Amino acid sequence: MENPNTDPGRTPAEDAAETAARSAAQGADGDRYAANELSVAERQVNILRDKLRHIDRQLAAATQNNSKLVATLEAAKVQHLLKPFPTDKMQAWPVSTEVNKVAADGPHLLRPIALPANLGLA
Repeated sequence: MENPNTDPGRTPAEDAAETAARSAAQGADGDRYAANELSVAERQVNILRDKLRHIDRQLAAATQNNSKLVATLEAAKVQHLLKPFPTDKMQAWPVSTEVNKVAADGPHLLRPIALPANLGLA
């Protein structure tokens, strides 16, 4: 039996369930009255499914717009923090190469060290 529903959103399982329901509704003697009742019910289900899809799309769009608005408001709240730190308050000094080790941890890593004279950086 060919499926008259051309909805690309339907799965093969939905198509198989619909075919089985139609066969059961027609009964052994091919009662067309029961098949017509099923067709009306199918149309109502399809209408409700389409309405739900529309509502779902609207909800997704509203959620996305709300997320953008919240992000914009949050950015405005912290905008004053997004300026460079004054260079006259910055300090720099050489530290041990031990800072490159993942397992190294502790305040001793921040202590200044003396640079070897052969580097020409001191």
